Amino acid sequence: MDKYGFMLELNNCLGFRFIEGGNISGEIKGLQYEIFFINGNSLFVRTRVRLFGDVPFRDHIEKTFQKLKSFESFTLAEDIITLHADASHLSEDDAFTMSEDITIFSEKLLEAGYKDSTPAKPIDERFEEAKRSYQNETANPVIVYDENPESAIPGRVGFGITGALIGAAVAMLLWIVLSLFNYMMPYVLGAVLVVAVPLIVYELFSGVRTSAFQIGTCLFISGFALLMGERLIWTFTLLRWYSDISFVRAYREVPYMIQDEIVSANDYYIDYIIIFAALVLFYIVIFRNYITGGMTVSDMLKKRNR
Repeated sequence: MDKYGFMLELNNCLGFRFIEGGNISGEIKGLQYEIFFINGNSLFVRTRVRLFGDVPFRDHIEKTFQKLKSFESFTLAEDIITLHADASHLSEDDAFTMSEDITIFSEKLLEAGYKDSTPAKPIDERFEEAKRSYQNETANPVIVYDENPESAIPGRVGFGITGALIGAAVAMLLWIVLSLFNYMMPYVLGAVLVVAVPLIVYELFSGVRTSAFQIGTCLFISGFALLMGERLIWTFTLLRWYSDISFVRAYREVPYMIQDEIVSANDYYIDYIIIFAALVLFYIVIFRNYITGGMTVSDMLKKRNR
């Protein structure tokens, strides 16, 4: 049986759909799969899952893999699981057995609490990404595990923190500029940027998906940036109101404005209610995303905009 005939038979068993290039893709019990050939005689079955936001545990995947008959090895990289099969000899029976294995694999992952974490990208892009990742694989790939599957702190942390700090600083400066318009909507928009941008830039710099460490780090950085930005906004406000004071004096006066009867308590504290409401509401959404699938923040926003 040739590769096209095998994919056709496998697709009939799974109920997937053909994608340009002879690849097939579909969903089993809520998990997304991409199936494709690499290097002629190697068949790859790829899915992405997370356990309450964390990357898969090696022991879970290995135990599930041992129940399969059609696959000779697998790789585990971040949240990407790829099953490898020798496709040098293909038959209808092989297609049927493989479809059963993929179904069993999905069931066991779901029983263990895993959920799909496939990014919100067009299927063609996902196939291209998968093939680029494995274009140098041989026909007999080895089992590859995450070196530190239970590490609490993901790799490239330094890059991520640097990105979050840069993102927070840029967003804070933009927020200060927007506040000069003296309207509520630009002010609220600026506060939202201070909350969201550090998370997005952290992911861009670190190259890893949403993690508990990232959420905690960015929450602290955003909280600090909001407090610092709010104080600077009031500082520049005082400089506009009073021409005879210096920046340092205006900055030091901010905590005492109510006591000195410069502003009312309502005007002063309403800003803090707004910024912390933005912080709390946004991070509720982020944390929910983390425990239910762990998409990147940018992917999550793209998915919500569709």
